[in-house]
Amino acid sequence: MIGFDRGSQRKRCLVLDTTALLAAIQLSMAPMDGNTVLLTTSSNVEEVKDFENRSKLEVALEIGRIVVKDPDPRYVEKVVEVAKRVGSLGKLSFTDLQLVALALELRDEGMEVVVLSDDYHVQNLLAHLGIEFRALRTPGIREKKVFRRRSSLG
Repeated sequence: MIGFDRGSQRKRCLVLDTTALLAAIQLSMAPMDGNTVLLTTSSNVEEVKDFENRSKLEVALEIGRIVVKDPDPRYVEKVVEVAKRVGSLGKLSFTDLQLVALALELRDEGMEVVVLSDDYHVQNLLAHLGIEFRALRTPGIREKKVFRRRSSLG
């Protein structure tokens, strides 16, 4: 389980990507205290298509274990600009950009945010934005990278 500083009075938000939803993190974690909330975006929910995982997700939604929230479009624009600067925009899906934008928006609202994602490009973008993340099934990135286009002119 992910550790947090229990002395913090800020609201804690765990933002789950599709990998976390498929791992049923929203059901396997111990019930949250009143200061912690699990969130994801509607586009992440839409990516969960198989019957078994969709059923688990629907149960979690019905019992209030996870909240679906989409980011303000201004935050998506901010995230797109940073993704362009670090050279990863072409490697990120709309769903990825929305997830990172939600995390940025929540952080700007004063929340303590941790994103659960195995996607290296998402992790890299989060690192550039100074947002905490945790990998689930992979080692995760070790350092921030900036990707540059290579010239095909030789």
